[in-house]
Amino acid sequence: MTIQKNKYTLTDDIIEIKKEPIQYNEHKNYQKKNIEKERLSLNIDRDLKTDLHMHCVKNKKAMTDVIEILIANFLKQSK
Repeated sequence: MTIQKNKYTLTDDIIEIKKEPIQYNEHKNYQKKNIEKERLSLNIDRDLKTDLHMHCVKNKKAMTDVIEILIANFLKQSK
């Protein structure tokens, strides 16, 4: 579905109005997961934390997300 929206252009004597198409995302009916998170306090080696932090910065990942993935993988392997 495409609807036109007005686009305004200032000319020498008046404002010219042109229509431009608007695109809509067809996948609006997705379900968003509502996950509650809890705080976890860890005492770990400073060098290990620094290495993890540097890895996350280089790979543009949040440390929390990386730690969650590591914990989930550890639990899967422990079964």
